[in-house]
Amino acid sequence: MNRPDQLKPLNGFNFGKEDICAVIFSHRKTAVACHCFIQWLKSNRNEASRGEVSSFARDLANGAIREGFRYRRENFYRTVLRKLVAFGFISLQGRYDASAKSKRKVRYVYAPVHQPIPKRAPLGGRSFWRLAWKVAKKWNEEFEG
Repeated sequence: MNRPDQLKPLNGFNFGKEDICAVIFSHRKTAVACHCFIQWLKSNRNEASRGEVSSFARDLANGAIREGFRYRRENFYRTVLRKLVAFGFISLQGRYDASAKSKRKVRYVYAPVHQPIPKRAPLGGRSFWRLAWKVAKKWNEEFEG
């Protein structure tokens, strides 16, 4: 069985009308799940442990995150989180925890990565590099304000 690709083709981007999730993911339901995750992450001080992400995925599957919206836990991990990590938008980072009751002083959290891009877009017409710059800029703007 052929599955359509979850990512948009390069000519399918519309930066003026869409948020970053709709720019990255082609399926509406996947984009909504991504948007819910980003909003949840922003409300959680821009970081979440593996257990917190697991709890979020469980709540998303049960429909507790957004009224009338459910997204399977497996699909969230396979499609949304894996793609965001693979693209370098989210990373698993170590944080020093001095108040840890266990012997571990480092805990790992998912956190957004600020994309290091130049202030001006690459020259030329519509190219891969210009589109990648626009996606990275939109991602940075999502977590700046």
